Amino acid sequence: MKSILIALLCFCGSAHAANSFYIEAAGGLTYFHQYKKDNARWYQDAYPWTAGLKSPAWRIGLGRKIDKHWDLTLSWLEIGRNSVVSLAVLDQDYDPIAHSCIRNCDKPTRLVVNGSGHGPEIAWRRSFGMPYVRGGVFLWFTKLQAHYETHDGTRGTFYQEPDIMIAPFLGVGARYKWKPIELFTEVTYYHGLGSGGYPIAKRATVPMVGARFEF
Repeated sequence: MKSILIALLCFCGSAHAANSFYIEAAGGLTYFHQYKKDNARWYQDAYPWTAGLKSPAWRIGLGRKIDKHWDLTLSWLEIGRNSVVSLAVLDQDYDPIAHSCIRNCDKPTRLVVNGSGHGPEIAWRRSFGMPYVRGGVFLWFTKLQAHYETHDGTRGTFYQEPDIMIAPFLGVGARYKWKPIELFTEVTYYHGLGSGGYPIAKRATVPMVGARFEF
């Protein structure tokens, strides 16, 4: 992994006194934005359901300072976990337009779905003194694990195969420089594009605090 990070960062050009490498680490919370609507795979509004859309998140990366304004970082981001717990009947027994069950309504199945996401991100950062903006692309690998429990106690498990979204992102932050350490706080919005699977969320807002160490 380290060799990949270094190879991707070296396109910035040969090193000179103004350029320096750094490592950074940050942690925070992810607030997922659920995008599925009624009867879209994981819940039906006619029955009770709850969603867990907040999760710890962390990021660690290697970067290069290009000049006093610009730098580039390649990181690994664990964007966190989300979940939906619901009661539901079969799709053919449910009317998503009227938001109501039409048959076999007294025997709903309990469905528990857990999702996770992580992947590499590449970010450009432009500093304006203490404030800064950051943007780039996150390769968002998602995976779902689900099981159902019927009214008679039958339990079954199935998995949605791992899927990938491309998520451009944009964030704002503030930094405090205390050489060779920099402390920062930021908020970043991720917008997932694509995905042929059924992720619980394709968008997320992630506030973080972190530190950099130059070498």
